[in-house]
Amino acid sequence: MEAVEEYRKKAADAEAMAAQTKDDALRRGFEEVARKWRVLADQIEARRRGRRNPDHPDSRPDGTAGGVRLVGRFGDGRRVP
Repeated sequence: MEAVEEYRKKAADAEAMAAQTKDDALRRGFEEVARKWRVLADQIEARRRGRRNPDHPDSRPDGTAGGVRLVGRFGDGRRVP
């Protein structure tokens, strides 16, 4: 699966979890996770087009999205692209 598709699926999964929970804090957390996955997918698509996505509110020139650095490792050890 391509990275953009994978990230959009992760966003959809997080949105589904948000819809299923009754706890407001958990719901907001899942919604935020979904938003971050969409930001990452949008940034990858924009870079493939050869530029940042200036229309996205979380697109930053320093490689961060909403204050979260987009490099490093996932909890399971996989590298973030």
